Amino acid sequence: MAVSGVVLVPQAHPRPAGGWKVVVDAHGASGIAADCAPSLMRDLYHGDQMVRFLEQGYAVVVPDYAGLGTTGRPELVNKTAEAEDIAGAVRSARQAVPGLSGTGCCGATPRAAAPHSASPNAR
Repeated sequence: MAVSGVVLVPQAHPRPAGGWKVVVDAHGASGIAADCAPSLMRDLYHGDQMVRFLEQGYAVVVPDYAGLGTTGRPELVNKTAEAEDIAGAVRSARQAVPGLSGTGCCGATPRAAAPHSASPNAR
């Protein structure tokens, strides 16, 4: 299943040696319809947070979870699928955008983790 998303890089900061460190917005849910994808929202669901990270020189990856922004069955309450979508978004971002670092915002090697959610099924 195709999964969409957005990659933002800081325009006000030149690419540092080793690349821009990456922050991933493992967002909650605004619904499960295809048009509830953050990539289709004017503010990417958490626009103010994204701007703060960009201002600090981080690249930001905003994945849509499977079924949001594309066709297919939404997997929003499936923690494993969400974690795989997050990890896949980072891999895809690194392939699509030259200059992204191989480490996360704090120098850590990125790992997939279950995202936060308002869903009672996401534990």
